[in-house]
Amino acid sequence: KRQIQQVGTPMELYLKPVNQFVASFIGSPQMNFATGTLMQRDDEYHFCSAAISLPLPKNLNSTLEKYSTKKIILGIRPENLLIEENTNTHYLFCEKIEVIERVGSDNYLNFTHQSKSMIARVPPKLEIKTNQQIDFYVDHNAIHIFDETTGLAIL
Repeated sequence: KRQIQQVGTPMELYLKPVNQFVASFIGSPQMNFATGTLMQRDDEYHFCSAAISLPLPKNLNSTLEKYSTKKIILGIRPENLLIEENTNTHYLFCEKIEVIERVGSDNYLNFTHQSKSMIARVPPKLEIKTNQQIDFYVDHNAIHIFDETTGLAIL
């Protein structure tokens, strides 16, 4: 059975997908996904998996509290997986680059995280080599979180 998932402009779907399905086909390369648990530590929530402990914005606590200790899915677009740390970013993980696709205006860094293929989109000026270990960062304002059971967007 076919069903309309979301109606909006391409930019609306890109920025605020209503579910994981919409998020997975809007954007190229496709959004990266990691499964984890929402855990509360002191006065903030964290997305936690075997390799990630990502603090989430405190202003979202009321939205997140009903998902505490539940399985969730973290979505990060390739252009939001950063390899340069700044004051707005948080460390995610370190992974070995398996393949580099040089497409002119961007380089796509392909790697495996928790048995899942992922891609980071970075500027071509960065000197990165295959088999290099890279630290990845993300601005928590550039992430998406989905309910693992329903696939619906939490934020």
